[in-house]
Amino acid sequence: MRLFFRALRSYALPGCVVKVASNSGAVGVRFSYIINSAIENEFIHEETIPFLQWQLHRYGRSYGDRRDTYKRPGEGEQYNSQKAESDMVY
Repeated sequence: MRLFFRALRSYALPGCVVKVASNSGAVGVRFSYIINSAIENEFIHEETIPFLQWQLHRYGRSYGDRRDTYKRPGEGEQYNSQKAESDMVY
């Protein structure tokens, strides 16, 4: 996440809003790492909201890695251990 926010700094305009969603059971990217990485790179954490209360909660979700090429869920399906009820948006 540190590298993500560092790279984003060169593209983001002042005052832009960046949202990052993570599952409460995530092992690789915990909420504290997301927030601390953002703050270290001069982003401000304004709010944390449950994923289902976010206005874009119906978007097509993904793993974000190589698994998406062969494990993409169909309509109405979801990824294993990615339940929207346990996701948060930072």
